[in-house]
Amino acid sequence: LLDACWSHGIAVFHFAPLPTAAKKFAGMAYYQGDRPLIVLASGYDEPARLAFHLAHEVSHVIRGHVKPGGAIVCEASFEGATEDQDEQQADGDAMELLTGQRSPRSTAVYGLTAPKLKAEALREGKR
Repeated sequence: LLDACWSHGIAVFHFAPLPTAAKKFAGMAYYQGDRPLIVLASGYDEPARLAFHLAHEVSHVIRGHVKPGGAIVCEASFEGATEDQDEQQADGDAMELLTGQRSPRSTAVYGLTAPKLKAEALREGKR
């Protein structure tokens, strides 16, 4: 996904950690001149989470939620549900790009021991 962004002219930057003097944000998309830019700064470094954040911001660019000379789209957090239509579209697009489904088909399972985690992973893998 990162290679695709750069090869299509979308510059991507990841700040981890975010400079201490900067205002906290998770991700943003905007244009610098005629070039789209994506900045990720959620503080997370897990590949799956970063892929989702990147795919979410790519959606803002592709859908035209950001335009040259227009406002920056900036998320303070990717946690929790939102009623904003642009954010819902970007979340759905990110899920579809990464999983082939617009919404998750599985639910979180908490309190797993190592053997239970293995069994759950095998069950989910078969599904």
